[in-house]
Amino acid sequence: MSVFFNALTVDPCAIDAELEDAGAVGPELAFIAKEQRLLPRALCWRDASSDWPLLIVQIPGTEALWMLQHPVFTPIIRRWGMALRVIGISREAMAYDFRALLSDSTLAKLRSALRDDPQQAPVDLIYQALAQGMLTRLHPSGQMAKHLLREGYIHPNSEAIEPADSAHRPLLIKALQTALRRGQLDIGFYSRAMRAIRRRESLVQQRLAFIFEGALSPLSLQLCARLDPRIPWGVYNWLHRDPRHAAAREHLLRHLPWLGPWLANHLLLDVDSRLQQVIDSGQDSLVLENLAAVFAVDPNLLRRLWRRPIAMPAELNDWQLPRMLAWLQQKPERLWPADESSWDRLFEALALLSPPSIA
Repeated sequence: MSVFFNALTVDPCAIDAELEDAGAVGPELAFIAKEQRLLPRALCWRDASSDWPLLIVQIPGTEALWMLQHPVFTPIIRRWGMALRVIGISREAMAYDFRALLSDSTLAKLRSALRDDPQQAPVDLIYQALAQGMLTRLHPSGQMAKHLLREGYIHPNSEAIEPADSAHRPLLIKALQTALRRGQLDIGFYSRAMRAIRRRESLVQQRLAFIFEGALSPLSLQLCARLDPRIPWGVYNWLHRDPRHAAAREHLLRHLPWLGPWLANHLLLDVDSRLQQVIDSGQDSLVLENLAAVFAVDPNLLRRLWRRPIAMPAELNDWQLPRMLAWLQQKPERLWPADESSWDRLFEALALLSPPSIA
């Protein structure tokens, strides 16, 4: 395994000195701004081994590092650990998330190393955790499939105007808002700081996406980008897993794009091999009938959706998607939402319903 790595950090910007001036913005904001600037966003190993051309550890900036050392903040520590991602790209150009393989002791050492010197990436620690057979043990045990990456996107949706509580650096955003409420900042400085933070975090995400793309299959990326420019990880893996059937799968998703995350979640884990075989056969009518049986809806509903692709929200879980389809089945097509924002409002309304109870 190679020890050569890159620590992906944010570029310095003109507003950093002002943000880190405790006399101007207050000690709390200045401390958090400096800590968040120095914290690496990701650690990247290229040509990590013959099996893993790329390994990336994405480090979340959701919590203050000093809080991660105290047992009293256990819920915060757990939340930070769950946000950490260890993404590996295999030599077959499949993407995996190995966060679940990091032990609690490794996470504790990682937190301590980041807090003690955030400018120096704790390379030895992570290298040791990865090199001790953590990944190679999965091959003979047949556990690779359950670690296939199914959530998130390769490219961030940077064109959209993000809300004030941006997911990029929530801790820093919250500190800025608090300082504004206390009168430590004026609205002009606050606006400049928000724009600068969003811009530099977006640039980091773009750089990370380009690194990922360099290790992935160009053909599968192209197919996936036709469906969604953000390139969902799950859809990419599903299309690339069997290149012989990628065209049939892409054909289905061009007509039913909102179904991509659901199919990736189920079929990457081989939950329904029969449905996978039907989809790969490329027989549209048979595919729609089988999907209708899975969701317990009339096949004619899926035929209508096939003929009229809609901007239904894609992030629908296993119980929300059947409810959405049931609602559509009950309504004539003229009463369906006419644009994406209307679909979003309907999705929000249905999502307010409680999930079905588990017997």
